[in-house]
Amino acid sequence: MLTFLAIAVGALSLWVLLSALRPLVETTVVTSADWERLEDESMVLLERRDRLVAELRDLEFEAALNKIGAKDLAELRTRFELEALAVERQLEENADDYNTRIEADVEA
Repeated sequence: MLTFLAIAVGALSLWVLLSALRPLVETTVVTSADWERLEDESMVLLERRDRLVAELRDLEFEAALNKIGAKDLAELRTRFELEALAVERQLEENADDYNTRIEADVEA
């Protein structure tokens, strides 16, 4: 019984030691430049999304003033909404990428 306990404690100690040393030998390191690039891409997407929302508001305002026809309104609204959805999708993918990288950094 004592031998089993000694082996179990030794294995646990080895596991703790290897877990502590693993970040020192890993080659996949996320640099600050990588984080800045992701941040810059997200900022560009956020600005684009805000611009599209403003365009949609302006479009609705012009439609309320009868400055734009119903056909043009429907066409432009569809185009802006589809583009805004694509931007939102990209932002969600970036958020997932952020979360994955953060979890990987925390685990390391």
